[in-house]
Amino acid sequence: MSLWNRLRARTFICSWSSPLRRIPCKHHTHSLASQQETMAEVEASRGLARKKSMRNRNPEEDTNDKMFEDKVKERLTIAVVGGGIGGLAAALALTRRGFKVKVFEKDPSFFFRRQGYGLTLQQGSFALTALGLSDAIVAASSWSQSHFIFDSQGQLVSFWGPTWNEKLEKAKDCAGNEEKPDWKKLGGHNLQIPRQDLRKILYEALPEDTVIWGSHIQDIKFVKHDAGEQRARHGTISSDHDSSSSDENCDKDWGGREVEITFKDGMVFRAHGLIGCDGIHSTVRKLILSEPKPLRYLGYIVVLGIFPNKDFPLCQERVFQTSDGHTRMFAMPFNSEKSMWQLSWAMEEVDARQLSSDPKALFLEALKRCKSWHFPISEMIQSTAFELVSGYPAYDRPPATPEEICPLAGPSCIAMIAGDAAHCMSPFKGQGANQALLDGVAIAESLHRHLSRGQRGWLKACQGLSSPDPIARNISDEEISDRIALAFRDAERQMMERTRSKVELSYKAVATLHQPAFVTPEFHVQRKALGGAETVKKIARLRRAGVSAYTANVPGQLERMAFGMCSIRREPSTVEDREGDKRENQENSAGMSGSKV
Repeated sequence: MSLWNRLRARTFICSWSSPLRRIPCKHHTHSLASQQETMAEVEASRGLARKKSMRNRNPEEDTNDKMFEDKVKERLTIAVVGGGIGGLAAALALTRRGFKVKVFEKDPSFFFRRQGYGLTLQQGSFALTALGLSDAIVAASSWSQSHFIFDSQGQLVSFWGPTWNEKLEKAKDCAGNEEKPDWKKLGGHNLQIPRQDLRKILYEALPEDTVIWGSHIQDIKFVKHDAGEQRARHGTISSDHDSSSSDENCDKDWGGREVEITFKDGMVFRAHGLIGCDGIHSTVRKLILSEPKPLRYLGYIVVLGIFPNKDFPLCQERVFQTSDGHTRMFAMPFNSEKSMWQLSWAMEEVDARQLSSDPKALFLEALKRCKSWHFPISEMIQSTAFELVSGYPAYDRPPATPEEICPLAGPSCIAMIAGDAAHCMSPFKGQGANQALLDGVAIAESLHRHLSRGQRGWLKACQGLSSPDPIARNISDEEISDRIALAFRDAERQMMERTRSKVELSYKAVATLHQPAFVTPEFHVQRKALGGAETVKKIARLRRAGVSAYTANVPGQLERMAFGMCSIRREPSTVEDREGDKRENQENSAGMSGSKV
């Protein structure tokens, strides 16, 4: 149970002007079940009151509420630390909701970062749809139509994907429906997009000068000033940065709480809220959490490479994996002319750190491990330029509770972390970037929801004032700070609940994908619920017919033979996975597809 739910189960919050002004509930000594039942009754009565209020509303009230929201958002500046996919998605979502945003990134420029690997758009497509970026995403992506697994000699182990008839029918159905997202019109294909290309799309959608490059964060402080008090302005920027935005971020009459961010070059920036999206080695996390959980080394090194695929039919429009039971390669499209490979194997952490610092050593080690593997594995590696080889030791963090990632300053803190800074996970389920995209949109939605005057618990201070202007009868700045804090706590709770299963399954995938059983059809039939003993017989029949990695040398032959002789469609790995995917899709659809941000 989250911290805020526990507080609410024991108390009634009578005013947001002070988080300490609470009236104890008369049932506070009862059991937890009794407390929850009491709160359920209260929430039900509030829900009825809200519905009644909405029925009695008139257009003038709606207009006043919109004016109120705009007035509040005009005064607020949200700082985002980290210019990766998660940080830029959060900034764009906030901007689309009317907030002023500044992003601080330590890279000196956008193009400083490596091209990086790619990602398969899964749950992240909900966020990108909400941001209105589907056309740009489809244009920048490549696709895959099937997924094959081979052993190191090229023998077929497993495969899945829609049959040809299913793809044609799905494409035909979707093409005539203009309301469906563009990638849903691709008829059974998955989209893969380079990380840097996705990052560029997000970056170019932001207002100019949103991102301040070369910003190395040094310290974070939370301060409270009275309105009109003489102090450093919001957005005070040193001579090394463009200071043109200083005045527009300054609100000398602000009487709520502020977060003061100090950077190593002397720049100081004040904001009304802070979101740390600065990755697995997050500085924000170290500065605002009391006991941040240490990273957990997963025992494996991951090596990445990007190469031209025109001479390798196996690499075109499909994903494949090859394994010898210990070392595993995963390959997928990168763009229309290139593919990428990911090679992983067990290694001590010290050795992995040392090896990952030398691209040439990574290249040679990858080539040595795969020299006797089926065509075109060695050729793929040999055609990869040194500068496009990278590697890293794989880490994650055990799943945390919302309370564990709540800042040291407590529930009223106007800062939070998201993305890898909050829930980093192994790369073997492809969930990291997808979840970071969802985080960004969810945080913006939470802030928008909690700063809407019509929401539950929103009390107007100064109701006794005689001013006829509805905007003048607003809540106090301190109450707005409380609302920002509550929005962050709500977003943390939703984020950690959503990502818990992803972190756990990504951790389990490390052992699952690197074991001798991985190269047996029986293992995958059981793991993916692919049809039992009958499917094993079908795989054996395909093997006898000569279907292997080499079948792909004739364009289209691999899918024609495999799906022509038997249809295998991938299902979620476990019952928990199936239920989790169903629940997450329902939540994402309900929370994002209904309205664009």
